[in-house]
Amino acid sequence: MSKMLLRGLDGEGVPKVSEGKGLQAYFAKVDQTPLAAASIGQVHLATTYSGERVVVKAIYPEIRRYLIADLKNARKAARQITWILKLPMKGTINAIMDEEVECFPRELDLRIEARHLKKQRLYQKRHGLDIAIPVVVDELSSSSVLTQTFLTGTTMGNCDTSDPLVRQKAIDACKDITHAIGVTLFRERFFHADPHPGNIMLVRTRRPAVPRSLHAVDATRVRQTRSWMVSFLILRPFGPSRETRMLWRVDGVFMRPHRLDAVDAAA
Repeated sequence: MSKMLLRGLDGEGVPKVSEGKGLQAYFAKVDQTPLAAASIGQVHLATTYSGERVVVKAIYPEIRRYLIADLKNARKAARQITWILKLPMKGTINAIMDEEVECFPRELDLRIEARHLKKQRLYQKRHGLDIAIPVVVDELSSSSVLTQTFLTGTTMGNCDTSDPLVRQKAIDACKDITHAIGVTLFRERFFHADPHPGNIMLVRTRRPAVPRSLHAVDATRVRQTRSWMVSFLILRPFGPSRETRMLWRVDGVFMRPHRLDAVDAAA
């Protein structure tokens, strides 16, 4: 863990904030046991020299090389499968795979994620959305390490839904998150692509929070917006379900399917 964080900080030229050696040149303390670990990296709690508790996310050293190789192999496999099976959606599948090969490596540049967090905070303030977003600590971040303020609370997946009060708070939080995603998507062309229960929590201030925007997608990129629309249509080919119709509702205005097509065409 120490070598991974040092490689992402000192190895990328992040200025030291202390005379200490190793990680002590950046943090007063770093918990050795990770808060969470996934396929591309892991997250640790740490304390800065100002006494602030922060969350530090670090990318595994070799994951970039492995991911690029896996994506290239997946694209080749997709092309072979569509050719062998003569699938009618060959062009669409290949286009989506090409997009994944281009965009997935962006998730391994934590500077992009930091920019997305800042954008999300800006949009929350601009539209008066009552959702807590962590603050990026720029002086302790790089392309391989992302340091942000620590929010305390209970993730949606761990809420005690047997308690009617907690259950209602969770329901209200889901409504707020859904509303926020719709507002930022249709008004700012910015799409948070990973609002699952592990990434949303009820904080002690009684506000819903997105503690880790791991997969926030900047939908201002034309092809990202269009690929999302294509994937959406493939998953819902037999007409709009109740959940689909709910996605069209933004700020009380019911948006018919042709409005979605207009958004895609405008992109």
